[in-house]
Amino acid sequence: MNSFNDETRLEIFEQAHYVCECRGPGCLMRTGLQAHHGIPNTKMNRQKYGNKVIQSARNGYALCGNCHQEYYWLYGGLKDERNKV
Repeated sequence: MNSFNDETRLEIFEQAHYVCECRGPGCLMRTGLQAHHGIPNTKMNRQKYGNKVIQSARNGYALCGNCHQEYYWLYGGLKDERNKV
């Protein structure tokens, strides 16, 4: 499983009030929101924390497509990663 399910994705967006949580340069704020894993969804992290934690809304961020792509490309996560779990 590589992404959040639809129900969890909706919960993440609701928690963020349907606004990008990054607000970096080029941020689209409310357009094209995507769910981003705070703790990356890797085999090692699923083994360490459990799939339930990795796939939970508490481990999710709402990011616009631009911010998601840029921060994933540059950092593999948010610049000031918060550990929500």
